[in-house]
This record gives sequence, C-alpha cells and structure tokens, in this order.
Amino acid sequence: MTTMTDTTIEKEITIDAPVERVFAALTDPAQLAQWWDNDAHKVQSFEADVRVGGAWHMISSVPEDHRVHGVYRVIEPPTALEFTWIHNRFGEPKETVVRFDLTERSGKTHLRLTHSGFPNQEMYEDHNEGWTIVLGWLDRYVQAESA
Repeated sequence: MTTMTDTTIEKEITIDAPVERVFAALTDPAQLAQWWDNDAHKVQSFEADVRVGGAWHMISSVPEDHRVHGVYRVIEPPTALEFTWIHNRFGEPKETVVRFDLTERSGKTHLRLTHSGFPNQEMYEDHNEGWTIVLGWLDRYVQAESA
C-alpha cells in the first residue's frame, strides 16, 4: 500500500520474521551493506554510528555514483528508527526524513515506512519507486537470514 500526502511517502509491508531480526537488519551497518548490495545497487561502503545524533553514510553505484548520508534522530529498539536522508541526486542536496515503525504480530513484523519532506514531485516519484524496490530487498534478506 502506498499513499501520497503532500510530500510524504507511506509504505507498509509484513515480513515473516521477528521484529528484533528486522530491526537488526535496519541498524547493523554490516547487515545494511549486505541487503542494499545487489545486481542493481552496488554498495562500496556503508558506515553508521547508530546512536541518536550519530551519522551514517553510504556510497554506492546504481550504476552511477550515489552518495546518501544523514543523522539518526530516533532509535527505539526494536520498534522505531528515524534518520535524515540527504543524497547527491537532483542537484542541490535536500534533507528529507525517513522513519520505520515496526510491530510484531504472531512472529511476523509489520513495517511502516514514512519518508517525508520532498521539495518536488520528481524527487517524490523517484523515492516512491525506489522504496518499493528497497523494501523488497529487506524482506528477501531478512527471510533468507531467518531460514
């Protein structure tokens, strides 16, 4: 399910794994680098100081140079994660905010992604499409690691 509210993307998925496992995949730099890295998106480096106020930075190719960074704003294991998102696409960098809210139901994790603050429709549409793909990568990674 995807909705657009002004400049906000909201996506929800259910992952067949416990909430702690999904939260770890979202916060462990080694795991982040693994599930973001695939044929479509090659991670060259992923660094993260996972604490409120800590910075994170990813360099990848998709296939062009892609740099994304930000600062963690909320870390509430295993139910909430929020960080700023700034990247080198679309000209001058614009800060947006990504938030994951997780709840567990019968051993499965319901994940809600909210990405807000897009300054224009082009940036919104690019990220809306991108998050659908990225959440698929996360789902496949977590389920493969949980098996």
